[in-house]
Amino acid sequence: MAVKGQTKESIFVAIRTRVEGVWEEEKTRALQEVCKIGRFRLSDVVHVTEGEAAET
Repeated sequence: MAVKGQTKESIFVAIRTRVEGVWEEEKTRALQEVCKIGRFRLSDVVHVTEGEAAET
């Protein structure tokens, strides 16, 4: 689960909800969360300004 921007309580609620969920839905949600974590990590590494983006 991507926890950036979440509170301790929202994390616990999400975990409780997801544990009781349908396997296929959880698998889809897990893949979405992996993508979200990847976007967070990339945005921390890549700092492109608007001017630089226009040049590339």
